[in-house]
Amino acid sequence: MQILHCSGDDNVPYENAIIAYNSFIKLGASTENVTLLDGGNFNHNECASFLIISAKIWLDSMADICESIQI
Repeated sequence: MQILHCSGDDNVPYENAIIAYNSFIKLGASTENVTLLDGGNFNHNECASFLIISAKIWLDSMADICESIQI
């Protein structure tokens, strides 16, 4: 899992991402399976656009591990 957040977000504090990350680790998640990524010093709107595209690229990179289903 990747937790992506921009340190310059003016709507959602970056500390929320840190709290979420620390909670996952405290509850037993491996640091190899959970990463906290700073998307940069962008405001909320700039960050959202960047992170939506980044999330899409990351999800697409895992598509080859999923079984294809014919519908």
